[in-house]
Formats: sequence, C-alpha cells, structure tokens
Amino acid sequence: MEFSEIVCRLREVLNNLVRQVDSIYSADTKNNKLCASFTTIHMPSVFSSFADGLTVFLIMDEIIAQNGHIKHYASLFMRMLNAVKMEPVKFCMAAENVDCLERVVNQCDGVLEIGLFQRFVQDLMLNESTQKLRSNKRFLEENFFCLREGLLDILSRLDSLKEVPSERRRIVGYMALFILQSWLTVDPPEKKGARVIVEVLRRLPVVHADNNIRFVLLDLLLAQLPPSMTSWSPLKEVMKESAAIKNHYLLKMDEVLSRDSQTIRASLTSWIAAFHSSMSPMMQLSEAQATLEIRTKQIIQGLLLANRLQHILRSTIDLHVLFEIPIKKEKLKSLCHVSVLLKAVENVFYRKHFEISQSLPHIINLVQSHIESLLQPVKAQLEQDLSRRSQPNNMTFLSSLTRSGKDADTKAIDSLAAVDLALKMLQGGGSDTRQVVFHLAVDVINGTSGHLETDHSRVRKLISKLALIAEYDTVVGAVTNCSFLYWRREMMSTWFSMVYAQEDRALWLQYLVNAFCDGLRLLKVSKVNVSSLDSYEMEIEKSLANEIIEPLCRDIETDLRLHVHSAHLKGSVNVNPTKTGLRDLSWYLQLKPLRISSKYIYIKSRVENYLNAAFYNHAAMAPHDWKTYSEMRHLAEQKYGLELDDIHLPGQKLEQGVDLLEIMHNIHIFVASHTYNINTQGNKGNPNGYPYERAETVKKDIRKVALGDGGLTSLEHFRHLISEMGNALGLVRMVRSGGLNYSSSTCGFVYDMKSRVSFEDASRELNLQEAVIEAGKILDKSLDNQYMSLEKTNYFKILTNVFSQELQSNENAHLREFFLLVPALTINAAEAMLEGKDKILKRSRDAVNAIFTDDGFVLGVAYILKVLGQETQFDSLHWFTSATQHFKKKIFHLEGDTEAGQTRGGLSGLNLWNQKNLTVSNEETQNLKTDVRQLQKYLAELELIQFGFVCARTFLY
Repeated sequence: MEFSEIVCRLREVLNNLVRQVDSIYSADTKNNKLCASFTTIHMPSVFSSFADGLTVFLIMDEIIAQNGHIKHYASLFMRMLNAVKMEPVKFCMAAENVDCLERVVNQCDGVLEIGLFQRFVQDLMLNESTQKLRSNKRFLEENFFCLREGLLDILSRLDSLKEVPSERRRIVGYMALFILQSWLTVDPPEKKGARVIVEVLRRLPVVHADNNIRFVLLDLLLAQLPPSMTSWSPLKEVMKESAAIKNHYLLKMDEVLSRDSQTIRASLTSWIAAFHSSMSPMMQLSEAQATLEIRTKQIIQGLLLANRLQHILRSTIDLHVLFEIPIKKEKLKSLCHVSVLLKAVENVFYRKHFEISQSLPHIINLVQSHIESLLQPVKAQLEQDLSRRSQPNNMTFLSSLTRSGKDADTKAIDSLAAVDLALKMLQGGGSDTRQVVFHLAVDVINGTSGHLETDHSRVRKLISKLALIAEYDTVVGAVTNCSFLYWRREMMSTWFSMVYAQEDRALWLQYLVNAFCDGLRLLKVSKVNVSSLDSYEMEIEKSLANEIIEPLCRDIETDLRLHVHSAHLKGSVNVNPTKTGLRDLSWYLQLKPLRISSKYIYIKSRVENYLNAAFYNHAAMAPHDWKTYSEMRHLAEQKYGLELDDIHLPGQKLEQGVDLLEIMHNIHIFVASHTYNINTQGNKGNPNGYPYERAETVKKDIRKVALGDGGLTSLEHFRHLISEMGNALGLVRMVRSGGLNYSSSTCGFVYDMKSRVSFEDASRELNLQEAVIEAGKILDKSLDNQYMSLEKTNYFKILTNVFSQELQSNENAHLREFFLLVPALTINAAEAMLEGKDKILKRSRDAVNAIFTDDGFVLGVAYILKVLGQETQFDSLHWFTSATQHFKKKIFHLEGDTEAGQTRGGLSGLNLWNQKNLTVSNEETQNLKTDVRQLQKYLAELELIQFGFVCARTFLY
C-alpha cells in the first residue's frame, strides 16, 4: 500500500508539472496570454526537478529488477488474497477493503511487468491532456536544451574536487529526459546535443545513483529508448566501443585511486587543520563577517572532499564487482585508507557540530546577502527603464525585448515581479519551498534580463553554495554515508586484517567499524526485524574478533612467553628484534572502546579476560609453573598496561621456597634476616598528641650513648631485637594461617561442626556393626582435632598469656616506661626503611642490604605493648596523629616558600634582568622542592608504620 501510494502520488505530481510546462510553452498564444512573456524563457530548475522525479521511477525499477523474489511472492500473495476474498469474515476483513487491496495488487503486478518508468511514459503519450506534447516543438526544444546544458555543466566539474554532491545521479535524470524526448519526437537529436550524449556515455559509462543502485547508461538507453533509436549512428558507435569504454573507465578509476587519493589526503590534512582553526570559539566578534566567510569556505570544501572520497570508494569497488575483476592487495589498502578518510571527515563535522549549528543561520544570511547585492542592481535598472518607458523617442533595453510596447511593459513588469519575489525569498531561512520559488524566480530573471549587467555565473555559484549550506545535515549524511558497504561485507575481514598487520594503523579501527555500521542505518530505515539488525551486528563483532582480538591475544601471549623463557632458558629461545621485527601491540590496547550501534567492544578488556583464563588454566594443569605465569602477568602489566587478576592457585612448593622444617631448625637465622610483610590498613586518631620534638630529643639522647657492635646505636640494636621478635610472630601467624586453610579445606564436606553430633553414639543407637562404630569413633576424634585447630588454637593468645605475667612482675619494672620509647623507635624505623629502599636503586656492594618492607618491627612493638599492658597508655600519646600533623605542617610551610621563591624569581627576571639573581632563586627553589619530597617520603613511611601497627594489634586480639 505504501509503495502504491508513493508511485501514484509521484505520477500525479509529474503529470501536473508536464501539463503546466506544456501550457507555458504552448504555441497557442491567443488562449495563453498570461504565459506569453515566459515562452522564450529557459527554466532549467523545472526540468531538473522533472528529471529527479523520473530518476525515482528508474531507481524503483532497478530495485525491483535486482530482487528476483518480488514477483514470486506477489503471486503467492495474490493466491492468498483470493482465499481471503472467498471468506473475508473469517480473516476479520471487510469486503470493500479486500477489493481495494486487490486493485492495488493488480496495479503493482502490472507495474512489475513493464516497469514504472515505461508505464509513466506510455501513460503520458496516451493521456488526452498530454498528447499534444508531441506537437509542442517549443516544449521539446526547451526540454532538450535544458538536458544538454545541464549535462555540459556537470561534465565541466566531473572528476574534480569541484564536483557537487548528487550531480552524478542527476545525469541519470537527464538521460531519462532524453529517453522521454525520443519517445515524443521522431526526429533524431541535433548534432550538438548528440555530441554531449556521446561524451557522457564515453566519460561516464556507469553511474552509481544510491547505495548499491548502479546504472550502465548504454544498457539503460538500449532498454528504454524506442526501437527506432537503436539505429541512431552515434549510439551504434558507442555500442561497438562499449567493452573498451568500460575497461578504460575501470583503469581510469584505478589510476584515480592511486593518484588522487594521496592528493586528497594532503588536501584533507590541511582542511582539517584549517577547519578546526576556523571553528574555534576564540574568533573575534569584530571580524564576524570574515569569520563566516572562512567557515562557509571550509564547510563547503569539506563536503566536496567527502563527496569525492565517497565516489572513489564506491565506484572502484562496484566496478570490479560488475566487471568481475579481482582487486589487487595494494588497491585494497588504498580503498581501506579512503574509507577511513571519509569517516574521518564525518567525525570532524560531528565534533564541531555545535559550532556549525550556531553559524549556519548566519552563513545562510551572509550568502543570501551576497545574492541580494547582485540582484539589487537588476531591480534598480528595471525600475529605471520602466520610468523611462513613458518618455517618447527613448530606446531602452525593455523596448528591445519585443516589437510591441505593450508586450515590453508586460515583460518588464514580470521581470521586476520576479526580482521582487527572489529578494523576498532571500529574507527568510533556506527552506525547501523558498529555494524552489527562488530558483523559478531566478530562471525568469535570467530569461528576461539577459542584457542587464548581471554576473549570472556568480549568481549560479552562490545559489549552489546556498543549496549546500541550507541542506547541511542532509548533505553531510549523504556524502559520508558508507551503507553501500553492506553489500560488500566480504571487505570487512580483509580490511581488519590489513589494519592488524600494521599496528600504527590501529586508530583506523573505529573509522572502519563506523563505515560498516552505516549498513545498520540502512536496515533501520528499511524497517527490518530486530533479528536482522542483531545478525549484522554479530557479523561485525565476529569479524573484529577473528581478525583483530584473537590474533592480538595470541601474539601478546606468545610475546610474554618468549620474553620469560628467554630469561630463564638461555640458549633455547632466541628473540632477535633485528631479524624477527618489533611490533608495538600496545597500540590496540590503548584504543577507546569500539562502538557498534548498541554495544561497545573494549579490546583491552577482551585481552585481559583471555590472558586471565589462559594463565589460570595453564597453572592449574601444571602447578609447578605457577612462577612462570606470575612473571608473565607482571610483564603484561609493565609492558602492555594490562590489569590481570592473581592466579588464585597455591604457588608455594618445596622446590620453589624454603621448607617449614628447615625454618624451625634455623629459627634464629630466620628471625634475624626475614622482613615480615602484612596488609596495611588506615587509622584515624585524636588531633592532639605526643610532641614530635620530644621524640626527636629522645632519639638524639640515646644516640649519644656509645656505639655497639657493627657501629649501631643502642636504639638501633633495640629496634633490631624488636624486629626479630616480630618476625618470629610473623612465622607463627603464617603457620596458623596455613593450618586454618588446610583444616577448612578438609572440613568442606562436614555438615555443621558446631552441632557436635557424635557418629559413635549414633552408630550404637542404630545397632550397627562394631567396625562401623569404631569408624565413627575415629571420625569423631578427627572432627574434634579439626575443631580444635579451627576454634581453640590461638597461638598469639597463648604467647601473650605466658609472657605477660613474667614481664609485668617487679623484676622487670624498668619496662613500665617502654611505651615512651615507641615514638623514638618509630622515627628510627622510618629512617632505616628510607635508607633500605634507597639502596634498591643503587648498584653498590651495600645493595644486598636493601629492603622494601619490615613489618616485623610493628608486630614486635604491638606484641610488647600487649604483653606489658601498655596499649592504653600508648594510645593516650596520640603519637601518630602528632607526627603526621608535624610533617604536614612543615611540608605546607616549605611549599609556601617554594611558591614565593618562584614568584620572586619571576619578578627579578622581569624587573631587574639579573641572570645571577635569577639563578640563585632557581637553586633555592629546587632545594626547597627537594626538601618537600624528602619530607613527603618520611611522612609516607610513618603512615605505613601506623597502618602496619593497627593491623598487628588486630592480630593479637
């Protein structure tokens, strides 16, 4: 029904247009006095619109011809309709609706037999109101004149960056006018017009009208022209050379792809830079007109570049498909690049859409003002000639228009009215209706004021510019649309694989995805079902996975394996980048998520999931290789920035570490050399606390005491002793955690250990055999042991209870003030940690003593405070809060001095131009910054000690 309504409405509009034009150019001037002054006027806009309507009929015919299932399904539908007609009530339809539907189907069936275009031409020739077209020579002459001039105008810009969008489709319309002309007259075209037709057939044998709709112009003419025209000599010559013309056109397009794509790329690069500059919001308002002129130029240049790129891409691919000639690999790369450039233009327009939208109304007004400035002199001259017309013996331009003075006045008034109408149409926005009326008025002006001082070519250029700007959104969508790639989906995998072969082209991916996603836009317009949309989305996603994601995952995994194995298995794996090449695969991981209509594909996340699964599976199959996969995980993080999960499998084996029995045999060495590490947590304290200066004083006073073995102070010896105690406690905690882990695993299938059900008693109550009762007894004993391991074995509590009674006795009264030494000990520990971490970065003999953690100290301090019962007393000092505030205050003052130093240095540089003073100021500033960084490191170490202390106290409860 919708198709029928469109066809009927278009036929009515075109018939009405033909009757009106026929009336204007009718030779019967007696009955057509109102149109007498327009009989000599050329109206190219009218015939161009007529050609557009005929093009729609030809496109519909081509769509029907390409879909061979339409006729078959139409016949099936007709059979079903006959069944419905027999029992309309059964199908919930009224009889009159069935009859109406049957008439529509019959009409459509008739159209399918001969075609919409031929049906319209036949109706036009048989219709009584339009039969006189054959005898209206003025109409036929004007029709051929407009199509000839229109083709010449298009040919002058063809295959250049000045080619306007939709001009190639208009060639099909002019050919439709030529076909109509051939049916209406028996005379062959005049030589001048014939040369134009032949030139079009030679230069442009194939025209791509829309998406996958193409017209081979020679085949179109042979199929639609009357039989008498097949003997037309120019047409016969073209038929003889048809194969050579097509091959030459294909070779020409290949040359254009190689030659012009590089030129267009250079033009596009400069255009993007100029476009961003012209669309900058920082443009001065005082230069508003100049800014709008630049923006107009840049917008139109971008549209023309995109139109050229789209033509090269679509024509080259389709011509190879049409002539069944494979595309070479280098040509495929060039086509891939062209598609990327085309979507890059679309992206530029999209990113600057806000600025363009703000400028468009002003740009339209500016172009209209330019046209108005050219039409105002015409209006003034017409008004002047009309005023002189009343004066006798005064020959003016108007008197030369016709021999009759009355006719001259009529033409003058009509011309002036056309100018006024055109100026009025320029006062508003650029709507479709205003543009149609304006074009008609300009046609009248050009036809009646040819001798006036008017730059007609400049007016035509401004009109073309106005049409592009007024339809900006539509034109941008049309020239950057790649929906024709929906019928060339085999290119998808090829292009993706080409992009993956060169990692520096990783940024092309999103543009390529956008190009193929334009097919979804076409499917949505076609109102297909959701499953078809999902199927096409899955096809794009699958192609990405097969050509980009899966190879990337494999290559990254292989690269990680080669790096790790080359370090551990020297000689067995050789990695030589100079021979094998070096690929930076991180380009693909740095990409933003790729958008495919309703979903996003994040390549980095896909790779992370793949490696997580691979490392886990391999480590599960070969647990002894856990360290290898752990190293690969860390290498992936450092080299590619991948955030991988821990393997979550037991990794500590006897061949990988130290046996627990060996630790117990050498416990004194372990506690002295081991540096325990616990998870850090935060803690907040009171704002008031133990003064930092007092702790510093205690540390200095102890330092005055004589040095002991190894050049260590008493405070450092004390700290080492506490650390050894903490390391021993850390070993206890590790043993405890291991026992709990084992007990929990073995009790995984126990129903509820807290219920304390006796299997021995239950077996006796059920009068089971003695062997079963004995097994129940053993099971009860095992469960009791497990319960003791899980709930009753608290080693820290045992150690605390054993030593607290002894250490809190009067014999150890000297330890009652231990909590006052903790601030000085923490300062000493922080200094030692900073020194140990600095040694990590140094390559010296002393680097073997480098450490990065020593949580044994905080665990030892927490244990001693617990044993001595001094936890509350130490908390009352609020030591960590006080120390933190002390360092933050010092950092704040130093940062203030740094900013002041920088400002002072800048002023001295500006005012005194004294290089020496400026250098001193810079050195002072750098020293202050160094002090700030050192204090920040110190503060960070104190905070880590605080967090470790909080965790250690938690373990002891």
